[in-house]
Amino acid sequence: GAPSGDNIQTSVALPRQTYYNVTGVPEAFIDGNTIINPAGVLPATIQVEGTTESPFTISFTNCTYNPINQTYSATMDIKAWQAEPAGLILQTVLTVDTIAFALDQSTEDPSNKSTYLTHFPSVAEAMMPGSGGTALGAFALNSTQTVSVRWKKSHPWSIGGPIAHAYDSTNTRVIAFVQNNTSKYVYQSANAVPAVVSGINELSNIGYFGIYPNPVKDQINVSFRLEQATGVDLSVYNILGEKTCDIYTGTVQAGEQ
Repeated sequence: GAPSGDNIQTSVALPRQTYYNVTGVPEAFIDGNTIINPAGVLPATIQVEGTTESPFTISFTNCTYNPINQTYSATMDIKAWQAEPAGLILQTVLTVDTIAFALDQSTEDPSNKSTYLTHFPSVAEAMMPGSGGTALGAFALNSTQTVSVRWKKSHPWSIGGPIAHAYDSTNTRVIAFVQNNTSKYVYQSANAVPAVVSGINELSNIGYFGIYPNPVKDQINVSFRLEQATGVDLSVYNILGEKTCDIYTGTVQAGEQ
């Protein structure tokens, strides 16, 4: 959910609204079928869904947020326990657990207001790499496909609504699910909380740390100054948090390096 007129409507909400042909709220879906009133979703129905076996498992092998370049990255392994044809989609959604606005976000007439909206749980902020998801190829028995996605934060969390109001937010979460785009049936889902990583460890012993040129192609220069001799481990990681090479490990003397 999100406030009406929020900045994520065009990139996230509207594509899913069109996909599910949602014409009003609240509206619920199970197995791709519409239940107009969510009150019609009975506990017995949920229990049946919970015990239904899935032909897939989804495992996150990486889920990170880099505050330096404000980029979220995730890598998922999708394993099929039976042969499946090509054509399924892996959807990956970045959500904020809760956004709490200081002021009411309802658009109802203030003189005849029956609804007050301040808290929005599980707000979808981005679909990675986009609203179309990632197409999966055919699965052989017990085969695995790996999908990696990333998204650079392009806006503050749900700032705006009908009026620009102050807000607080909680943790982010990445949710992945395998879906049949024709029937809208969801075969399996999984979620992970991004771990915060950065390219530079902030240590009191470092007087200066620089990387140039930026952006870089083919060759990069790294310079730093140590206040005292210390152990140094200099490695290169890609945007997914995977180590690509080790440059140096050992003791470095104080001074410019």
